[in-house]
Amino acid sequence: MKTKLAFLFLLFSIESMAQRDSVSVERGNLLIKFLKPGKSTYLVTSANAKTGAVTQISVWNRETRFEKKEGRDVVLVKQMRYYADTVNNKFVYTLSDRGNLRTIYDYTKRLRSGTEAFNYLPGGIVGADTVDHNMKTGFALGFKDFPFCFEMDLETLALLPIKKVGQQLAINFYHPGGQIPPQYYPVEVLSEEDFLGPNGVKIKCWKIKLQYDTDSFDYSWISKEGHELLKLEGHYPGIIFTKLKTITHFQ
Repeated sequence: MKTKLAFLFLLFSIESMAQRDSVSVERGNLLIKFLKPGKSTYLVTSANAKTGAVTQISVWNRETRFEKKEGRDVVLVKQMRYYADTVNNKFVYTLSDRGNLRTIYDYTKRLRSGTEAFNYLPGGIVGADTVDHNMKTGFALGFKDFPFCFEMDLETLALLPIKKVGQQLAINFYHPGGQIPPQYYPVEVLSEEDFLGPNGVKIKCWKIKLQYDTDSFDYSWISKEGHELLKLEGHYPGIIFTKLKTITHFQ
């Protein structure tokens, strides 16, 4: 029954995609002007969906920098994710074109699972063979439509071209080296809400829903004025996964 529901959801998604505004690297329709250099910190928790009991807490530090490499304007996003068990700590380095967030290079390192590094080419992604101990050497996947990098979901979703409640979008995402191929995920602008920020300050936000499949989706709250992603709340079978921005320091 679950397989049948998933298949029906896939058919519905394919049909509904035609009615959505597609957001992609090739279209260049992210609101890049709102991307700012600086540092931010997210408190990240996993909780039991039924009891609400928190099962994991971590802190994610992110830094966005504007640089020029080989004459090209680029965006560098560096992440350090800290967990109670230090073997799970993860360093992420993602380099993208500043004009449209087209990924150029992605590197991750975790004590538990090792190093994964990728070069992005015009037609796809390959494992970087010049990186020592790269677990993904030999990996290759072609793209017909260049996707955004899931490692930069918080930055990318914040830049969606949102105009109104009820707007239907679709965004092309892919996790580097992942088995799930690049695909368009439906996004719906659900409402305008006041988000309670630090010191009780109310921040006008768009609330959006990003749907992965029949059982998994994210809610995100994006500030209307500055296009910051202030909170992401993921709902997956048995789990609620929350990322809450606690600190922002723009340069």
